[in-house]
Amino acid sequence: MTNDYKLCKGVLTLEPSATYIRSQQFCGRDEIEKVIIPEGVGFMEEECFTECPELREVILPEGLINIGAAAFADCPKLSSIKLPKSIKSIDCGAFFSCESLRELEFPQGLEQIGEYAFQGSGLERVILPETVTLIDECAFFSCEELHIISVPNPETELGTDCFGSNYKLIEGYIAKGYPDNADFTAELLYTLLWCSCHEKHGAETAKRATEYIRQHEELVMERILKANNIPAMTGLSELGLLTSETINKFLPQALKDGQTELSALLLKAKNAVSNSQEEFEL
Repeated sequence: MTNDYKLCKGVLTLEPSATYIRSQQFCGRDEIEKVIIPEGVGFMEEECFTECPELREVILPEGLINIGAAAFADCPKLSSIKLPKSIKSIDCGAFFSCESLRELEFPQGLEQIGEYAFQGSGLERVILPETVTLIDECAFFSCEELHIISVPNPETELGTDCFGSNYKLIEGYIAKGYPDNADFTAELLYTLLWCSCHEKHGAETAKRATEYIRQHEELVMERILKANNIPAMTGLSELGLLTSETINKFLPQALKDGQTELSALLLKAKNAVSNSQEEFEL
């Protein structure tokens, strides 16, 4: 247990004899600005540092296997933390609403990310290792700055809305293609992600994405224009999946809104459609 610690000028240092941090031990402590956890601590129980309003930096030890549920939840100023190579699991809500957490390196060996683990965090990029086998429900839900993701293991289980409500998420590779039992909103998200890196996916995912685009072409374009989604528009232009009617509908809007790259890609797609029609007539 961690009964012994030092707190000096905002820096909390655990004694070397510590082996774990017990539940809610430092919950709600507004005097803590930095935490130094020594080697020998193997796991952290739930809510051990939750709601520490001034906590900015955490130094974790090698040998730490697990970060407990809501361990750092609602720490709005937490911006600096490095996960050790030994970490295997990040439990439910561990970094929930850590809005200042912009960057985090996910090490090889990490296996599971619990539900709501990073919901509402400030992460901008999520690049996961192939060792991750589970991203649970709402794990990265509503991360307002998230715009790039990578999930390279095709066997990774994707929980419901694990990347949901991320309207800046415009580029990324999900090796699985689509999550099991994806609803309509999830289909739209994963189809747009497929557009951004279609060359990496297999035929089954390509078929599903293509069918979705053909059935909901205008909805796809509305979302692309709303987010100024250049990666997805690039893929659509390259693949020639847009009809001339849809291009003619959205090109004036892109020009009016000053979306020059999108306009150029739409013009490119329009020319490609025109050329293919001329070849067919000949």
